Order: sequence, then structure tokens, then C-alpha cells
Amino acid sequence: MAASAPPSESQMPLRSTYIFSGVTVLDVPARPLRKSIGKYFVTIEIDGKEEWKSREIQTRERKVVWNQKEDKCEFESASSSTWKVTLCKNHSRSKPVEEMGSITLPLDGWMQRFMVAQLLTSGNDELAMTVQMSIAKKEVPVPNTTIVLEEPVAAAGAHSDDAAVRPGIAGLGAASAAVDEVVRDAGDVVGALNGLLGKLHPFTTLMDKVSEVHPFLKMSCTILSTALKVVSPSVLLFLR
Repeated sequence: MAASAPPSESQMPLRSTYIFSGVTVLDVPARPLRKSIGKYFVTIEIDGKEEWKSREIQTRERKVVWNQKEDKCEFESASSSTWKVTLCKNHSRSKPVEEMGSITLPLDGWMQRFMVAQLLTSGNDELAMTVQMSIAKKEVPVPNTTIVLEEPVAAAGAHSDDAAVRPGIAGLGAASAAVDEVVRDAGDVVGALNGLLGKLHPFTTLMDKVSEVHPFLKMSCTILSTALKVVSPSVLLFLR
């Protein structure tokens, strides 16, 4: 029979990051003065694999706490994983490490706020040691959608400012200014023509009344009189 293929990544349970802040063991057997001081450490296994081993604490107290900065760490785990906590004691060189007790619980059980589990012992002595672990799921920061939305709006505003000074639009403003300048200059020309025409009218009238006039002067007067009759209506039409 062929062996089954390992599960693909899509079939694997979703894993998250969990922050481990410490562990406390209560009701540890007291060490009498005639005996050596107790040397304890704790291990944590996730789904059967050891993931953490604490530092050793030496004490005669019945309460052993690992909650210092060096005891804190993070674990990658699925919510359906099982966590096993084991309390161990170091002896002298002639004796191996002693497992005083352990307990295996699902992760959501350990994460309950007031969860206190009793360690199961393997020896003949029935010890009522309990353990409490501090663990919480690490929160993933939520993207700030307000900033994401404001960036395109700000970019659009910048482009609109650029559009205000583009060559085509700027050319319209320049053309408008040029028209204004032409109208202003035309007004100046009209004013000058009005003054000139006011002086030509008496001159042409006088030439018509004088009987003897030099031929060239008479010709010039005729040209001016003709031009005056053409220019005067055009000036009046422009002024309107």
C-alpha cells in the first residue's frame, strides 16, 4: 500500500504568532534546610516538538516564576495545536534530570484568563502542583485606509495645480492680455486721430474758400479732404 502524500500548504492549519510572557508553577515540594537548594527549569513542546527551554531557577520556595525579560518570547502556532508544559529539576552530576510533572492542553485552553492546570506526575508521590501560563495572540496592525485614500486625492490636487500653468492654458492668458493691450493702443490711436481731424476740418474748409491756391497745395488739400471723408465714418464706427 502506497504511503499517503504529506499535506500541501493549503491543507495546513493557519498559523499565527503568539506572545509568551511567562509561566508560574505553584505548590512545588518544599526543600528542607538539610537538603540542597532546588534547581528548576521548564520546557514547552508544541505538537510534540520542544520549542522552548527556560533558564534554571534555584530556590527553596514552593512558587517558581519565570517572568523576566529573558523569559519572554514569541511562538508560531496554529490555534488547534497542543502545548505541553513540563517542570524539570536538575540534580547532581550523578543523577539525571527529573521530570516532576507535565500537562498537555490545546492552545485555546492555555489562553483562558484564569486557566490553572494541575501537573501530572509520573512518580509514586502524588504532588498537587499547578501551572499557569501567560500567552496572548499577537495582533496584526490594520492598514490605515484614511492615509491610503488621501494620497490619490493629494496627487490629483497637485496635478490640477500643474494644469493651471500648462502652456496651452498659459497661452490663453497671454492672448487675452495681448487683446487688452491692442484695445488700449487702439484707443490711443483714436484719440490722436480725433485731434488731427479736428484740425483738418478748418483747413480744408479754408482751402475751398480761397480763390488762388498753389496747384500742389490744392492737390494736397484735395487728397486730405478725400481721406478725411473716408476716415471719419470709420472712426465713429469704432468708437461705437
